[in-house]
Amino acid sequence: MPSVNNTITSPTITTPSVNNTTTNPTISAPPINSFEGKYMKGSVATDNVLCSDIGRNILLKGGNAVDATVAALFCIGLMDTHSTGMGGGHIMTIYKANEKKCYVVDARHTAPLASNSTMFGNNSYPSEYGWLSVAVPGEVAGQWAAYKNFGSYKNPNKKVSWKDLVQPTVDLLANGYPVSHALQDAFDEKADYLWKEPTMRWAFNPNTQYGNITWKAGDLITTRQNHKNFHQIIADCENGCADGANPHEVFYNSGWAQKMADEFKGAGGIITVDDFHAYNAKIRSDDQIIYSYHKNGRVICGPPPPSSAAVVQSMLGILD
Repeated sequence: MPSVNNTITSPTITTPSVNNTTTNPTISAPPINSFEGKYMKGSVATDNVLCSDIGRNILLKGGNAVDATVAALFCIGLMDTHSTGMGGGHIMTIYKANEKKCYVVDARHTAPLASNSTMFGNNSYPSEYGWLSVAVPGEVAGQWAAYKNFGSYKNPNKKVSWKDLVQPTVDLLANGYPVSHALQDAFDEKADYLWKEPTMRWAFNPNTQYGNITWKAGDLITTRQNHKNFHQIIADCENGCADGANPHEVFYNSGWAQKMADEFKGAGGIITVDDFHAYNAKIRSDDQIIYSYHKNGRVICGPPPPSSAAVVQSMLGILD
């Protein structure tokens, strides 16, 4: 178990005085929910402490780093609804220490089959807002691919299951999850759009009698029960269920995929059930990974384009 130092060190600031001498007053550190400390085996860091806790708990149960990442990612899909979730995608870089190699799970969302380069003309608005702006989601495919290829799925002595990774997020949806300040800022920024979009208004506006009133920091969101039910189906389907042979099949090849496609069609979108059927996350092998070599034997790896790994590595090379 990682060692934890629960002592908070107060920061020191330097302030010039009138006679040009300096003093170093001590100010109290704000309360934090995370533990300061030196961790011997590993740690989990996400945008939200609840999600970090979920990832840490998976490690404590005996899951590996990929298991913890998948669990935390499901949670972040709620806590950072404005930037991630089941409707999005991701690129996950994994380093296998026993092989000294990197792998990438490429679960980027993709353009619908019916899209084309001139579909938006000179109007950028529908490329950013509305049903035409939505790409085919890769999130669930990537989470399942990561767990299946690099998580505990193949471990005959595994101590965590797929359900262990998803159920904490189901529980948050069931009991209500708190709005963070970052999420409130996103709600406030898009309040007009949320009010005008009927598929979002009911979920993110606690009082639909009045426009532009969204959830505020500290409020518990309890309105996403359909989302909870779908998460529960995904959680329960590691070894098959009524809706499919595994979570990927449930999301992309079951009647749920048809329901999502029908909703897109009814709202003017172009994603079809064929788009869902065609989607698969890609495992990028070592020969497709971008490596850079730096001083003191340091090596950096990252995914190929369209990720920005090559750019970041070039910048670090200049600094090195």
